[in-house]
Parts: sequence; C-alpha cells; structure tokens
Amino acid sequence: MRIAFFVLSFISIASAVMVVTLKNIMRSALFLSLCLISVAGLFILMSADFIAVVQMLVYAGGIMVLILFAILLTQKITGGLKPQANEQKMAAIITAVTVLAV
Repeated sequence: MRIAFFVLSFISIASAVMVVTLKNIMRSALFLSLCLISVAGLFILMSADFIAVVQMLVYAGGIMVLILFAILLTQKITGGLKPQANEQKMAAIITAVTVLAV
C-alpha cells in the first residue's frame, strides 16, 4: 500500500512537471491526463472510490476531450494555417462585384 502511494505520487508529480515544461501541446495534454489518472489512483488508495470515479469521468474524460478539441481547432500542433491557393480568383472577384452591384 505504501509503495503504491509513492509510485502514484511520483507519477503524479513527474507528469505535472512535464505538463508545465513541455512545449508540444499535444504531449502536454497527454501528460495532464496521466496526472489526472494517477490522482484518481491516489483516491482509490484512500478508499474514496466515488471521488476516484468522478475524477476519471469528469476530469480525465470530459475535460481532456475538450482540451484536445481546443488544441485541434486552434491548429497549434500543425504550425498554423497553410496558405491557400485559388485558381479562380478572377471569377470570384467578378461574381462578388456583380452580387454587390445588384
């Protein structure tokens, strides 16, 4: 029991440090989920099963999905937006001017 506590505590602290120090947002989010799961393991060791289940469902599940969607939608991982090439630029300008004129 004592060894499991120290192992989970070390995993929790080490993953929390990795969350703060990593520059890659995706890896930081994965270490955050590891930290939250290890905290749920600590709750299980303290015989707080309900709080451990809530920790797993709400934080490690729901919040991490929101964080990952936010990362993917801001495109911080891919390095930003790629320049768009448009071969129909002149047709678009003519259509826009025609629509604005009407």
